[in-house]
Amino acid sequence: MKKFFNLYFAAALAALTLFGCSKPEDDKKIVEIMTELPVVSIKSVDNTTLVLGSDYVAGSYGIISSDKYVKKALVDSDADLCFADGNFYILERSNQGKLIFMSAGGEIIRQLPFQNSAYFNAHGVCGDGAGKIFVGSYEDLTIAVFEKSNGDISYKNNISLSVPQSSGGTAKLQDLKYFGGKIYAALQYLDASWNPSGVSKILEINPSNGAVERTFESNFSNVVEIEIRQNNLFVLDMGAYFALDGGITKIDLTSGTKQTVLKGAEVGADPQKIEFISDSEAYLLMLIGYNDDFSANSYVANFQTGGSYSLNAVSELNGVKSVSAISYNKSQKTLYLASANKVFKF
Repeated sequence: MKKFFNLYFAAALAALTLFGCSKPEDDKKIVEIMTELPVVSIKSVDNTTLVLGSDYVAGSYGIISSDKYVKKALVDSDADLCFADGNFYILERSNQGKLIFMSAGGEIIRQLPFQNSAYFNAHGVCGDGAGKIFVGSYEDLTIAVFEKSNGDISYKNNISLSVPQSSGGTAKLQDLKYFGGKIYAALQYLDASWNPSGVSKILEINPSNGAVERTFESNFSNVVEIEIRQNNLFVLDMGAYFALDGGITKIDLTSGTKQTVLKGAEVGADPQKIEFISDSEAYLLMLIGYNDDFSANSYVANFQTGGSYSLNAVSELNGVKSVSAISYNKSQKTLYLASANKVFKF
């Protein structure tokens, strides 16, 4: 299953009423920027904001400069945008798969085909800070290792994972993160109809030998993203597609203890993406439900991550429809969110 399930989100006034409104950026003017294609991913780091667009027939990426969109190049219609260890990356998933290695300014340096061709449905990029870049394979359950040197990148080897199975389901590698000398790989378990068949598992992997040293379990199923903050692993699960039974599990990587910090069933929405503002605060893209055409309703919320959680819809999003991607630029203290052919900056 492709990561971008043609999810175009819409903000709903009913959800804003239900959860209340916070005003983290009330004094900021919202800037609206037009793009060429509907936006499926956005990443803003330091002085560079990259936008990945797709209408599921064509794809392209561009850069936001001086609050204007500048198209840069064509890419596969099924792709993802990532950033790790000082470089941007585009993961192309169709046409046998390709890793596009980019500069910190968003310019393409090299394009490398994946070694296991069409079977490498790439999901997740992370780096060790010392030149090695790791890319996960969704179906193959392997991790491709690349090495950066002198401003270029080359393929090095694969890490084949020993994966715990779940009864009635097949494991899929959805996301990767690197922390404290270890790779953390997030596994979904799905049945033949692509429904969740077991709780998500997170593998702690030694990158030197590929050994799985610890396995953590989420409190929910169908993981879409993991993030690590202050030695805490946050696991975002979307649950079953029409049930709103996902949530967020926080796992202490020292003790292994875990706690639920958000339940989709309680708030009537499932988490899709998290962007940390600080150690105790983040923005969440929250899915409310699907329409008859499989488009989806969503809103962006301000989330307090410590102790008992609070979830407040961001008041400025009242007029924004079909939210599809978010990115928080820490150096600019700016939230970017995408909706169809527009990016909103505030």
